[in-house]
Amino acid sequence: MIANQGSGLMRVLLSGLLVSLSLSAQEPAPASAADANSTSQDIATLKAQLAEQQKQLELLRAAIQKQQDALDKASKEAEAAQAQRVVPAASLGQVASTTPILPMPAVVSPKPGTGLAGQMGQPEVKSASPLGFQIGGATFTPLGFVDFISVTRSTDLGSGLGTSFGGLPYSNTTAGGLSETHFSMQNSRIGLRVDSVWHDYSVLGYVESDFLGAAPANPFVTSNSDTLRMRLYFVDVKKDAFELTAGQTWSLMTPNRTGIGVLPSDVYYTQDVDTNYQLGLTWARQSGVRFTWNPNENFHWAVALENPEQYIGTAVTYPKALATIAPAELDNNAGGVAIPNLFPDIISKIALDGGSPGHKAHLEVSGLLTGVHTYNSLTTGDGALQHFTKIGGGGELNFNFELGAGFRILSSNYISDGGGRYVGTGLAPDAIVRADGSPSLVHSASTTAGFEWQANRKTMFYAYYGGVYVPRDLAIDADNKTVIGYGVLNSTSANRAIQEATFGLQNNFWKSPEYGALMLAFQYSYLTRNPWNVTTAGQPTSANLSMGYLDLRYTLP
Repeated sequence: MIANQGSGLMRVLLSGLLVSLSLSAQEPAPASAADANSTSQDIATLKAQLAEQQKQLELLRAAIQKQQDALDKASKEAEAAQAQRVVPAASLGQVASTTPILPMPAVVSPKPGTGLAGQMGQPEVKSASPLGFQIGGATFTPLGFVDFISVTRSTDLGSGLGTSFGGLPYSNTTAGGLSETHFSMQNSRIGLRVDSVWHDYSVLGYVESDFLGAAPANPFVTSNSDTLRMRLYFVDVKKDAFELTAGQTWSLMTPNRTGIGVLPSDVYYTQDVDTNYQLGLTWARQSGVRFTWNPNENFHWAVALENPEQYIGTAVTYPKALATIAPAELDNNAGGVAIPNLFPDIISKIALDGGSPGHKAHLEVSGLLTGVHTYNSLTTGDGALQHFTKIGGGGELNFNFELGAGFRILSSNYISDGGGRYVGTGLAPDAIVRADGSPSLVHSASTTAGFEWQANRKTMFYAYYGGVYVPRDLAIDADNKTVIGYGVLNSTSANRAIQEATFGLQNNFWKSPEYGALMLAFQYSYLTRNPWNVTTAGQPTSANLSMGYLDLRYTLP
C-alpha cells in the first residue's frame, strides 16, 4: 500500500513538472511589428531552445516510464513473496486409501484478518474441516475415526487385534487346537492438529491416540476398559526448503509413500486392518529429532536421532552364569525404561520422486547406525575387559510406482546386523550374549511387496506378501559344551522364517466434506512360521493360521 501511494505521488509531481516545461516551451506571440521583423538569427536561436526543451521533455518521459516500471516490478515481487509464504502449514501428502484418517490441510489466508495473527500482520490459518476452530493466530482441527473391528483366527493366537507374528501356536498345543473371535473398538482414533504461521515459519502441532494401551487384567469381563495410548505427538516447523521435527513420530526407518513427510498419510504402513500391519514391514513409532531438506519436489533428505533400545527378545538362550544379569542389560520385552542404551539410533534417508500423472514413482534409501554395550560384573582380571561394545546397523531400499492411474506397486526391503527390533514388531533380536558377557550382533532380513488398486472412487483392492528371515547366531557356554544364543536345537521360539500372504478391500458407502465418511474394510491373511531345527519327537516343524478382519469405520470430516 505504501509503495502504491509513493508511486502515485511521484506521478503527480513529475506530471506537474512536464506541464510547466511544456508551457515554457511554447513559442510566444509577437508583441509588436518590430518583433515580427526579428532577424533570422533570433528565430534560429528560439528554434534551437525549443528543440533542447523538447529533448528534455523526452528524457523526463523516459525517466517517468523507467520509474513506473521499477515500481510495477517491486509490487509484483512483493506479491510473489507473499504468495510463497502463504502455503498450507503441512501437506497431507498422497493418501492411497479412499478414506484418509486425517482432515484436509489448513489453508493460510493471504489477507490479514481480525484475529491476533491479522493484528500482527501475519497470514491467518483457516481449517478446511467444518470441525476446525480458531484461537488467536492458531487453527485447531479435531481428527480421528470410530472403528468397530471383528477378528477371527483359526488358532488361538491370544494377542488381540494386533497379530503376534512370531508367536503362532503349534498344533500340538492347547491354543493350537482352538480358534478365536473378538469384537473390539480399540483401534478407534482421536487426535488434534494445530496449524499456525509465525513470520516466515509454518508451524504444525500434531497429537494422535488410540485405545490399544496396556489393558487391566480383566478388560473384557464386564466393562471393556480399553486404555488410551499415545501414538504420535510432535511439532513440525518449516521455512523454505528446511524442516525440523521433534517429538514422537513414525520412525525414519518406516517407508514413505511420497517425500519424507511425518504425517500418517505420508507414511506407508499398508492398508491392512491388522494393527500390527503386514509381516516384514520395517517400522517404529518413537521419540526423536529429525532435520529434513526439501530443495524441490523431487529430492528429499533427512537425518534423525531416535530413541534407541538394546533388544534381545524372548528367543535367545543366555549363558548360565549371566542368566539374571543379561536381561537387565538387553530388553527381553520386560526391560521397560531401565535398559542402558549406548547412544541414540542415527538414521538417514534420501528419497526421490518423479514421473508423470498416472505414472508417479517414489524411491528411497535409508541407513541405520545403532549400538549395543554390555557389562559383565562376574569377569575377573583387568576391569577394562568387563565392558563390551558392538556397533551395528542396517540398510533399507523402498519403492513404489504407478503402472497406471489408480494401480500402484509397492516394495520395502531391509537387511541389518544388530537392527532386528525394526523388523515388524521386534521379530529378530539385535544381539545375543556370549559366555564372557560380550554381545554378538544378529543378522536379519525382511521384505514386503504388493499392490494397491483404486478400482473406482469408492472401492480399493490390495494384496501383499511379507517375509522375515533370521539366521542362527550360536556360541558355546563357559562349560565348553552347552550351545547358547539364537536358534539352538529344540528351540520352538527362535524363528528361522515367517511368511504372510494378505489380500483385502475397502469400500466407501458415502463420503462428505461436511459429515465425514463411512467405510467397510475386509482383510484375509494366511500366516506360516518355521523355527530352527526342532528335533523333539512329535514336535511340529511349522505352525500356520488363517485369519479374517472385518472393519466398519466412521471417519470425522
